Amino acid sequence: MKTLAYVRHGKKDKRFKNSDSITPKCLRNIKINGILGVNELLPSAKRLVIHLGTEWKRTRQVARAFQKYAESKGYKVALILPRSKRLGSVAMFTRIGTPEYLKADKIKGGLHPLHRVTAISDATYFERLQREILQAVKDIFTCLEDGDLCVTVGHTPLIELATVQIDATLYDIALKELEGVVITGDVNNMKIAKVIQQ
Repeated sequence: MKTLAYVRHGKKDKRFKNSDSITPKCLRNIKINGILGVNELLPSAKRLVIHLGTEWKRTRQVARAFQKYAESKGYKVALILPRSKRLGSVAMFTRIGTPEYLKADKIKGGLHPLHRVTAISDATYFERLQREILQAVKDIFTCLEDGDLCVTVGHTPLIELATVQIDATLYDIALKELEGVVITGDVNNMKIAKVIQQ
């Protein structure tokens, strides 16, 4: 069985306009304490794989901080997978990050605002986004060996979008910083083993 811990990035550093970095405090905390819900997966993994997330720096920062945590506990990283624009790109968020979406997201996070705004205004794009994000998750699974634990970092609502395609009963989850899902199985037989919420 392969395992993917797919978590949302940590708290953005808002001291600087348009910052793409995580707060130093958050990064220190991950390096020292890891990520709740992911740490306990380490002992049963045959190999640890780190996926560098999306094209945004903050996802790589969190992935690398977790790598430091794991290494400090004696776990060696066997493989580092390159970042993937399919898990989240500037183009994706430019397209879905409309004022209508941002307003709806403040009311209720997760998939509700994405589905309400994007699916209604551009159903074709919404369907393509669904296929693209699920394929990105499958691409990661393809790179893994049986017994591997892979940790990747992404963005909401794309994590929720991938999740609901694997398990439609999880439509209502809305993830906060450092929350996510644990996906197990293989590329053609994935299931959500756990929702990580603080």
